[in-house]
Formats: sequence, structure tokens, C-alpha cells
Amino acid sequence: MIARIRAMVSAIPDYKKWAQYRQLVAVLDKAGLGDLCSRVNSGAIDGKTAATELRFARAERLWNRALSENRALEELRHVDRHKLVDEYQNYEKSLFKENVAAIRAQHLSQVPKGAQGEMRVVRGELGKKRAHIALRKLFSLAV
Repeated sequence: MIARIRAMVSAIPDYKKWAQYRQLVAVLDKAGLGDLCSRVNSGAIDGKTAATELRFARAERLWNRALSENRALEELRHVDRHKLVDEYQNYEKSLFKENVAAIRAQHLSQVPKGAQGEMRVVRGELGKKRAHIALRKLFSLAV
């Protein structure tokens, strides 16, 4: 009995934390999350997993609420969202390719087309696979 009283006395500093914990558990119980608390307390899931489950549960509840308030959203249940994502990604890729082509065309329209004078040297170097002229020499020849 004395050992038990000593244990209670030594635990007094932790009482405030314990009371706050119990109060938060009661709030979660009231919100219908008692099962989640029990699983965390038993060690069946860790805090990170519990947070993920809570986010999914919240999202599902919000979705169900939105469905009850706006019947037009019911149509989304029959939409293949994976197909929509694929279509959007393909559209995005095609836009990217079109932008690259437009930028390339604009750039090439501004590059001098001749192969005489300074451009002859630059175009000659661009056409080589190896053994390029050193930059200093190239600039002195092209100027």
C-alpha cells in the first residue's frame, strides 16, 4: 500500500498531462474517433498512420456531405477519373511540345541564314563532331 501511495505521489507532476490527454480522448470519442484512439493506444497503428487515416476519414466525410448538399456531384461517381487524368496529361504533353516547337521556330527565324563571313566560321564549328576551335580563337575569327 505504501509503495502504491509513493507511486501516486511521484506521478503528481504528470497528472496535468494525463488529465489533458483524457480530455482530448473524450473529445475524439465524442467525434466518433474512439476506435482510432484505441488502436493507437494498443500499438496497432502508430501516430503517422493514425494521422493518415484521420485525413482520409475527414475527406470521405466532407465528400459525403458535399454529395448530400449538391446532387449534381453524383454524376462524378460514374466518371472514370483515371481516364480524365490520362487525357489531361496527354494534353499537357502536347502543349509542351507545341511550345517547344514555337520557341525553336522563333529562335531559328532570328539566326542568320548565310554561310559567309563570320557565320561561316560559326556554322562550320557547329557542324563539327569534334576538334572544335578554342573559344578565344573562335571569337577572334568570328568578329
